[in-house]
Amino acid sequence: MTRGAAIALIATWIFWAIAWAASFVIPMNTPPQGDGFTRGSNRIEIFLALQALAAILAIGIYALRPKGSDRSDRWLRRLGLIPILLAGGLIAILLLFIGSALLG
Repeated sequence: MTRGAAIALIATWIFWAIAWAASFVIPMNTPPQGDGFTRGSNRIEIFLALQALAAILAIGIYALRPKGSDRSDRWLRRLGLIPILLAGGLIAILLLFIGSALLG
C-alpha cells in the first residue's frame, strides 16, 4: 500500500470515528421537540442520520483497506474492519429490535 493510500485510509477512519461518536453525543445533548407520541423523535432522526453517514464512510474504509498478505499492512487491514463490523452490528441489533417488536 502506498503512503498516500494509507493516509487516505487513516483520514477516512478519523472522519468515521468522529461521525460515529457524534451519533451518540449530539442526540443526548439535543433538547426533545414535538408533543405527545413524537416528542423526542428528533433525537432518533439525528442518531440514525449520523449512523448512516458513518456506515457510508465504513463502506469506503472497507474498500480502501489494503488487499494482500504484506505483514506491514496487517494493522491497516484490521483497522479497516472495525467500522464495517460496528455498522453490521448496529444493523443486526436494529433488526432484532424491530423483529421482536413486530412478533411481540
